[in-house]
Amino acid sequence: MAGMLEDDETRKKLWTLIAKHTIDAGGEIKDILPFFPDFVLINDFKKEICESLEVYNDRIEQLKEEMQDYTQSAELIRADMQKLRKRCAVVSGNQRCELTGQNILGKEFYLFPCSHAFHAGALPQEMQKHLNSF
Repeated sequence: MAGMLEDDETRKKLWTLIAKHTIDAGGEIKDILPFFPDFVLINDFKKEICESLEVYNDRIEQLKEEMQDYTQSAELIRADMQKLRKRCAVVSGNQRCELTGQNILGKEFYLFPCSHAFHAGALPQEMQKHLNSF
């Protein structure tokens, strides 16, 4: 409809109102720029364009900070994983499974930092008992 008006001044005013309404309604100037006819000067919307660019810049800065935080977290996780690869524990030849009482050696087992050891087959069964109690 705005493009159908013959009076250039009225068309400019109508396009200005459309732009202001779009921005006031939470839209962005970029959403309506493709619809402007050639005679509309960007200078007429300089303030709105600058505000839109400021919002974009703020969002970009926020995303950069988030990316930096995520990168730092990833680096910390990688460092922790490297430390875990170098970790070792000593198991005595007579250490027993806390659940079965059998010697821990000879079968796959889990060893915890507190030095408790559990056969790999016994631990999931024990955990399942506790999960079913909820």
